[in-house]
Amino acid sequence: MKNHRQTLDRMSRMRTRLLVAATLLSALGIGYVMQSRGEGTLPELAGPIGLSHIQMTSSAGAGGPSDMDSTPSWVTVYPEKEDALMRQSTPKEPVPLQARAEVLPQSHAPLSRPQPVAVDTDCSVTLSATPIAGAMVDLALDAPCHRNSDVTFRHAGMIVSERTGADGTLDVTLPALAESARFTAAFADGSETAAEAEVSSVPFYDRVVLQWQGTPGLQLHALEFGSEYFSDGHIWADHTGDIVTAARGEGGFMTRVGRQDGPASHAAEIYTFPALTATRSGEIRLSIEAEITEQNCGTEVDARTLQIRQEGRLTSRDIALEMPPCEQAGGFLVLKNIVEDLKIAAR
Repeated sequence: MKNHRQTLDRMSRMRTRLLVAATLLSALGIGYVMQSRGEGTLPELAGPIGLSHIQMTSSAGAGGPSDMDSTPSWVTVYPEKEDALMRQSTPKEPVPLQARAEVLPQSHAPLSRPQPVAVDTDCSVTLSATPIAGAMVDLALDAPCHRNSDVTFRHAGMIVSERTGADGTLDVTLPALAESARFTAAFADGSETAAEAEVSSVPFYDRVVLQWQGTPGLQLHALEFGSEYFSDGHIWADHTGDIVTAARGEGGFMTRVGRQDGPASHAAEIYTFPALTATRSGEIRLSIEAEITEQNCGTEVDARTLQIRQEGRLTSRDIALEMPPCEQAGGFLVLKNIVEDLKIAAR
């Protein structure tokens, strides 16, 4: 019996040793397999991998290790490649704007701002002259580089100041003092132009011009055929008559041209009567009046008269008038015999 027990004990110890050895061998085998699978035998990842249809299981499930096999065989997770996946899926840091600008190709360089193109302006000055009724002439001035500029017109001793418009143009009507009438227009910078017109109706009219410089307060008056002051036959700046009446030979008309808004400006008043077509005979009395003002009192006023008669002869006379002292401001001086009265014979 004793020997039998000893034999059983030896067999039990033998089984224990065998179990331990088998356990060690199994562990060594598993370690070898895991080591072989971790030594770079997996394919390199070319990019991020999308995972889907993954069935999550629990290690505490009743099925034990067999439950892990429920993951589809075409889904593989490589824990050791997690860093690679993170590196490939993480967006790159944005390149600073300045850095990007430095590597732009030359063709993408900012374009320079276009420079304005200079446009040549034609600064030539032109003047045209067109005869109209009443032995008058329409003048059209075009001076694109003389906008809002003073311009002086001259014709047969008559001087008139005008001003161009905002576009450098000007239309003005002046009386003709000669059949072959020449008009010039001059600017302060020396620019000048001229125009001529044939005015065949000049011999039909008697014409008287009173012109001055500055603001002397001069006036030209005509009393037709014995008329009194302020009657219908009194022609002056406030009652000018009209060219239609003159065309019928019934009366004359007064024209005021130029500007008198400064000491250098020139202005004139012109009386015109149709002597060759007059329907009445008689005399037209002509006079010059000078108003005594705060601007001219106590000074010398200079003026000029121009007169053309039926024979076409032009005469002129310069006037130097000593104005009374300022105590008499508001009064008038009447100058007679400065210009000749007109003797009219009906036709």
